[in-house]
Amino acid sequence: MIILACSKKDGLVKDIPDPSVHKGFTEYFINKGQHYSAQSAQVVLNTPSIKCDVIFDSSAIYQNIEANNQLDVNKLIGYSDCGAGHHENSARLGWNWNGSQIVIYAYAYSGTQRIILPIDSVKIGKAFYCSIEAIEGNYHFAVANKKVTIQRFCNNYTGTFFKLFPYFGGDETAPHDIRIYIREKQ
Repeated sequence: MIILACSKKDGLVKDIPDPSVHKGFTEYFINKGQHYSAQSAQVVLNTPSIKCDVIFDSSAIYQNIEANNQLDVNKLIGYSDCGAGHHENSARLGWNWNGSQIVIYAYAYSGTQRIILPIDSVKIGKAFYCSIEAIEGNYHFAVANKKVTIQRFCNNYTGTFFKLFPYFGGDETAPHDIRIYIREKQ
């Protein structure tokens, strides 16, 4: 059973994290007015695969200034691929708040072509399993039992992969502090 204590400030419900609920999870914190999480760093992966559990708290509920930007897909986690930058070849899980729920997306650049496909919606405060794997000519994205496949630009690349961390926005920065909890798995 997960219990989250809440307090109200400026009309927005904020969770007060219970450390025992998030045991083994790393908190990724995106400050108000920023795009990148405070924990963004250069990390090399040995394989094009990420498997993790994720928890969003109520700080993932937001309203963009420009209504059209509400459809922008924020980035959750992923990696660059094919020895290229993330706007050329990469695979990520993305997310946004659509006014009633969090939607998780497959978000990839394949030879500079950006492809975004919805996978599933998830509940605030509830952990969910997700993964990204590059297998031969495809990226395989999963959220719980739902799966999406996107064609990969490079089939047999085995070089360096750089981990990509939580990022808020397209055009706009985080309207308030946002917390995302991720527990990586083998």
